[in-house]
Amino acid sequence: MNSKKSLLIQHLGHKNLLKYSAIGVIAGILNFLFIFLATKTIDLIMSGSYRFFDWRLCLQFTGVILTFIMVRLTLTKSLIQFSQSLLWKLRKDLVQRSLESRYPSIKRNENDIRTALMYDIVLIHDAILGLIEITTASVITLGCLAYLVYLSPVIFGVTAIASIVGIIVHRSSLIKNRLEFNESHRLESSFLSGVNDILLGCKELFMSKEKSHFIFKNKINDIGNLSISTNNRAYTRLINNALIGQVLLYAVISFVVLFISISASISHQVIVKSVFALIYFLGSLQSVVSLLPAFSRASTSVTKLSELTEKLPPSTAPEGSGASLNIENFEMLDIRQLRFHYGEFDSAFRIGPVDLNLSKGELVFIYGGNGSGKTTLINLVLGFYKPDSGSIKINDLLIDNQSDSYKSLYSVVFADFYLFDQILSVEEPDLNLWERYFQLFQINEKVQLQGNSYSTVQLSTGQRKRLALIVALMEHKPILVLDEWAADQDPEFRSTFYFLILPLLKKEGRTIIAITHDDRYYDCADSLYKMENGCLERI
Repeated sequence: MNSKKSLLIQHLGHKNLLKYSAIGVIAGILNFLFIFLATKTIDLIMSGSYRFFDWRLCLQFTGVILTFIMVRLTLTKSLIQFSQSLLWKLRKDLVQRSLESRYPSIKRNENDIRTALMYDIVLIHDAILGLIEITTASVITLGCLAYLVYLSPVIFGVTAIASIVGIIVHRSSLIKNRLEFNESHRLESSFLSGVNDILLGCKELFMSKEKSHFIFKNKINDIGNLSISTNNRAYTRLINNALIGQVLLYAVISFVVLFISISASISHQVIVKSVFALIYFLGSLQSVVSLLPAFSRASTSVTKLSELTEKLPPSTAPEGSGASLNIENFEMLDIRQLRFHYGEFDSAFRIGPVDLNLSKGELVFIYGGNGSGKTTLINLVLGFYKPDSGSIKINDLLIDNQSDSYKSLYSVVFADFYLFDQILSVEEPDLNLWERYFQLFQINEKVQLQGNSYSTVQLSTGQRKRLALIVALMEHKPILVLDEWAADQDPEFRSTFYFLILPLLKKEGRTIIAITHDDRYYDCADSLYKMENGCLERI
């Protein structure tokens, strides 16, 4: 609950919260002033005092109505602007926090991140818009109750008892509703995961109607039916609670008209004013009730967003763990007794102890069977994982692999690489160098550079890998890491890559670590390592 409140206050801001609450209170007071003027006029009519048109009353009504319009328009406009700003602030903050978090945290929570961005934050935004109604209605409710105390303590007492009963009924189902909305949130997350699977696996599904039907039934249709059932129960419970509250107020009005009016020494004018106030009280209650589903779901979303934020701690390296590192002066990478494991107990997979020494301009190949730990080792070296023990030195400087300066040493083309459609840099591209690499990698007729964007990324897998490698080379990092890069190249270009391109990159002073199974080209490497059962052995 505290984290929920702090998250809302953090993004709403104390000043904004006070400002919008104050404007909402003013709108509520103006509503109540209208009630007061109306009951005052009714009192004059019933007493026979209002026989001629009264300009003063007319001006009072006009003033209240016009002021209410101005206040309401101001509140609505500013709250819409604020809610849009909040929507994108929450989204940008979550994306920024994800970018600053550690890789394992992102991978573990990627579906929750997607759900928060597309679902939770939108629900919070919609609920914020309801603040106008909820604040105004709350002021009217309190004003009507205070007015009833002034008119008749007896009628107020009856209304208070009915209100307490309604609150007890609502509170009794609050926990059940919260559980239902938590389940609804889980189902929404599962639905978005299913949609993501369909979009990413559309080729596989296109080739098999059986798979398409299966994923639609299990990840879309069945989840949809469960969600309908869950939401039906939650919304029905809320509506039933609202209905009970309305029936109680109708009962109060009926009791006042039928019994109190004849059994208590209360004037007819007070009875009429009280009924009028109760009708307004009922209207404000209905406004609050209509917003309860949105606020209930938003409350669940705020909780989930708070929990997700805590699951994405910022990735921080110890101070001074690479601050003095200058990548332009890179000469040597020295890894000693590096160990890492994931999983628990007997099922844990372990890497190490690993020793690896690379000098500037050295070409290193690593090979090994599937599941031997090659990719895990590379991810460990790159800083995706924090080692359990061991040391990493750059130019004899002990460094933490979580530091940004350490990561800036590497350009990488992963086996499951992602090709962005533009250069992710504010620097002006070197067009001559780009053109040289386009020709060297034989894709100059397939893709061109247009400003900071590529003319197309709709290329074959092999061509996309060539473009990804060009992008990596243009980063001018001292160490280049390639994970089975040549696997998707045709035989002719594969030969060009090993016999022409790699030697050229070595001449440029690049240090290259390549995971490869191309055993016919192992002689091209300066150093050859074999990975087996998590251990690295120099051949």
